[in-house]
Amino acid sequence: DTSDQSKAPPVRSLFTPILIFPLWNLASSQILMTYHMPLISLYAEEMFGAGVVWSGSVLLTDTAVYCIASPIIGAIVDRYGPIKMLVCSAITLPLSYSLIGPLPLLPIQPSRLQLALGLAALGLSVSMACNSTLPLIFKIYKSQNNNQLPNWVSNTLISWYCAFFGIGISLGTTFSSFIAQYTSFAWTTGGLAFVYLVQSVALIVYCFRVTRILSKGTADEHDERAGLLRGEE
Repeated sequence: DTSDQSKAPPVRSLFTPILIFPLWNLASSQILMTYHMPLISLYAEEMFGAGVVWSGSVLLTDTAVYCIASPIIGAIVDRYGPIKMLVCSAITLPLSYSLIGPLPLLPIQPSRLQLALGLAALGLSVSMACNSTLPLIFKIYKSQNNNQLPNWVSNTLISWYCAFFGIGISLGTTFSSFIAQYTSFAWTTGGLAFVYLVQSVALIVYCFRVTRILSKGTADEHDERAGLLRGEE
């Protein structure tokens, strides 16, 4: 409706840390999902003597798990909420990425099975992060705006979701071309896992803070409804 759009606040009003941080976390998860892609064929050939067919096939592992797990993760998010799933992803993403190399500090011998399992765990973890993002930012916006989510808001947030998704993919493949030439595959993926671990701590703190904000909003809404019922009586 034209009159509703004319009364709508500017798009920049949505550009707040509480809404942008989950989107940046989405981009970060895509950095992890794509960083190793240009490198894994050379790594598999050098480490295991694997051919092009096997190297290409193992790259499908994380993507296949991501696609298969996403509907299941979405159903779990609908039932239990996005915050719990985001906290789980904050724990599993750095762990799964440290297994891909694997990080030389871990007592794990590199093997084809180890690489495939690490990629599978990565696909599951990234699915947890991605499928939680939009439900969370919709929920936050509604809690701050009388449980309302206008079309222009949902459309804008969805477009930002798509943009940050693409930003993460671009950064992941770009970083790999610059960083990988200076260190081994195991150290570069392990180092990236450590960097994401720092963000994971920030994400967990963020989730606890958002839980308190949403709980307060729910309590205020209950009080308002109770007041209206007493007024009707």
